[in-house]
Amino acid sequence: MEISSRSKYSLCQLLEELNRTDATLLLEKHGIATQDDQSDWRHQPWIMTVRDHLFVASAARVGDLLQEFARTSDAWRNNVSPRYVFDQRWEDLRMCLSLDGFFIPLDEYGQPLKCFVPTEPQLEGIKPFDDELSTEIGKSGIPTAEKIIDRLEASADAFRRSEMNNCLSNARIALETLVKSVASELGAKPEQSDRFGAALTFLVKTDYLDRGQEKSLSGNYLLVSPGAHRPVGFSEQEYVRFGRHLALSSCYFIVKKWNGLHQE
Repeated sequence: MEISSRSKYSLCQLLEELNRTDATLLLEKHGIATQDDQSDWRHQPWIMTVRDHLFVASAARVGDLLQEFARTSDAWRNNVSPRYVFDQRWEDLRMCLSLDGFFIPLDEYGQPLKCFVPTEPQLEGIKPFDDELSTEIGKSGIPTAEKIIDRLEASADAFRRSEMNNCLSNARIALETLVKSVASELGAKPEQSDRFGAALTFLVKTDYLDRGQEKSLSGNYLLVSPGAHRPVGFSEQEYVRFGRHLALSSCYFIVKKWNGLHQE
């Protein structure tokens, strides 16, 4: 399971709520060290050492740990007092993993199964999409890069809090800000970049985009603009995750093209 930095931090927060001995055994069972590099646990807080090793562990080891946790979550919950602390951390982890493309399905009776499954086929070795996008935006040199990344984080945070309209709104604003910023950097006048549509038109006129790309980006933007008013057949969470992914994919296309042009 290739999971994002956000999910790994959430997993660390959950592990910190468990009995340290049990959590240590769980981590070491899956080959994830729990001692710092100086073999002195006093060097830094234990959970920070766990974080350091969790972030360099293989996707397979982290995935196996998460699958065991899913199978045995009831047992872990019984050992945490008060139990609502476990529930809150477990829910946060589930929502983070949902953004990464993993969820716990329900059986025919509507009861959750004890495993994580991917929402779409996973490609081994591919960096989690949110992390990859933030990296590309960070190295773009675009003046609004930090604001765009903040909007992406706000979108993810809103999803974790089940604020679905805010999730899509922030994703849409990130896309809009990026497109308008690229247009401005390419010489657009204020009236040519003050709106999403005008900025797209300018990018076509300057051959940054072709008409097909403009149509696709405009369609993705329009799809997420109404908010979390889902079509028939989608749950609210499914639709918002789908819309957010479209917005982020559009951002990735724009910034990847920008970085390619400016790194040649």
